[in-house]
Amino acid sequence: MNKQEAEEIIVEYLPKVYGFAIKKSFSYDEAEDLCSDIISGLYPSLLSAKEIYNMDGYIWRICEHIYSKYVSSKRKHQGVSIDGMEIPFEDDYSIKEAEDEILRLRREIAFLTKARRDIVYSYYYENKTVPVISYETKIPEGTVKWHLYKARNEMKKGLIMERKIGKLGLKPIKATNFGHSGDPGTNGGPEFYLKDTLNLNIVYNVYHVPKNKEEIAEDLGVTPVYIEDKIEFLEDNGFLVRQSGDKYTTYVKFEPETYSQEQEESTLKKKLEIAKLLANEYALSRTI
Repeated sequence: MNKQEAEEIIVEYLPKVYGFAIKKSFSYDEAEDLCSDIISGLYPSLLSAKEIYNMDGYIWRICEHIYSKYVSSKRKHQGVSIDGMEIPFEDDYSIKEAEDEILRLRREIAFLTKARRDIVYSYYYENKTVPVISYETKIPEGTVKWHLYKARNEMKKGLIMERKIGKLGLKPIKATNFGHSGDPGTNGGPEFYLKDTLNLNIVYNVYHVPKNKEEIAEDLGVTPVYIEDKIEFLEDNGFLVRQSGDKYTTYVKFEPETYSQEQEESTLKKKLEIAKLLANEYALSRTI
């Protein structure tokens, strides 16, 4: 194929290629980088091609191949979209629609368990087969298929569900003081572990009612991906205690800071009365 023909094809398909890049990316900057990589790979491929019978399919395969290489180089393991794998290339990729869909899918993938996210990533973005994933993860093939099936169902359900941010996500608590009884350990007292606001709110979130990772994340207005390491850290150091059903509770005691002007004035009044009694008794004893 000559240069003029290749350039005409690129001009024709550029909007769709960019739409594909938008759908697969986290930002416009990343979409432009991916689109540039695809065009850079597509142009010499067209020049070297003698005859192409299915142009849509040809360009689609190149887009998928370059995207796969791009993802592998970035290793953006968390929150990549798995949508679009079965969508024909000739579909019209709307930037606004794609952007909204990316946000929803990133959210729902982040709410999958770590094991399920690993399998989804390997299957959809590294193009690994079920037997290969089974061998690498040491999970039976049937279980791998089950995880893929459950992941798809969970995301479909999540896409139409309105997730609400809990109270702690809107107004997290803050500690005014820390205390402990016993040996604080080599790292110091509880302030070493709970000075981080997110750590503190994770522990407080399970203080009254045991909750699992997904429930904690939703209450705090974050995704499970963001707090998994923190939960593991807090559990390893005894601030979270795992219960049945993968729920967590805590033995940390929280005492809310309370303030009452009436109570404060009453306490001060009592102190003044006691001070007067002591003064009178002291003065009386000195006189005698």
